[in-house]
Amino acid sequence: MNGCYDSIIAYIILTPHSSAFASSRLSARANENMRKVQKAAAEADIPVRIYQGCEICTYHFLYVHVIKVRIMDAKRGYVPEDERNFSQDAVKRMKDASRHIRYLINEGYDLKQATVFVGNHFLLSERQRLAIMRSVAADQDLAERKSKQLSISELNGREVWIDGFNTVITLEVLLSDSLLFSCMDGTIRDLAALRGTYRLIPETAEAVQLMFEILQEASVRKVNILLDEPVSNSGRLKSLIAEKAEPIHSFDLDIRILRDVDRTLYGKEGVITSDSIILDHCSSWFNLTSECLRRKGKQAIRVW
Repeated sequence: MNGCYDSIIAYIILTPHSSAFASSRLSARANENMRKVQKAAAEADIPVRIYQGCEICTYHFLYVHVIKVRIMDAKRGYVPEDERNFSQDAVKRMKDASRHIRYLINEGYDLKQATVFVGNHFLLSERQRLAIMRSVAADQDLAERKSKQLSISELNGREVWIDGFNTVITLEVLLSDSLLFSCMDGTIRDLAALRGTYRLIPETAEAVQLMFEILQEASVRKVNILLDEPVSNSGRLKSLIAEKAEPIHSFDLDIRILRDVDRTLYGKEGVITSDSIILDHCSSWFNLTSECLRRKGKQAIRVW
């Protein structure tokens, strides 16, 4: 099993009990195939999802048999439907929808409720709505975020605080050539869903290296990287970050795994994140992902 995989999906069939001999052979073969799938997945650190479909069957005695295994390419943040969701015509319609949403949130309406209302009118998909929600903001919020933004030259001699998963995942998406969005506050955001699960991919090491290169050039004094404890593989990411930092002696490094990263960053100076709530609660921030996008010569979609 070579390459980069997101998950293994085992497709199985359920067969009614026909005879004791046939059913025992079928059950034994199913168990053997499942063991092979699970062993290969464990060696590659890939989650396995087995779908049996028992709830739709009416047989009393059913035996499971793996008939096909499909490998999914783990391109961080990629969904095949995005080619349709963010085509030229779709983006044009999203810009029209964004104009209505921006009017409503500037009048005091909740962003999520405004997106649902306008999204229903424009028949937007969930991914399209999410892209707009992550891209737009009320004028007052934009002005406040802009006033707190630091230039790269202002990082000289500073201590910075990095929202670890938020930053690394966006850089992984960038290096995977998946969709990125240029947002109204100048940040670069993605549609990758974390939801408590995370796995290192081949782009992870390069993402960390890219982050460190910019911080070295900025001559920061100390780097604090905060990782969410509830997220899987936070320990592995911490080890990888520490490994990549070993040759670096231009700044001090502190990597922490915390239960509440967001609140720890509230009120901090020199925060690096694209999380809108953290941006609204920190004292100052630096737009690292935008700088990475520029240096890599990549493009981000604008839906507003």
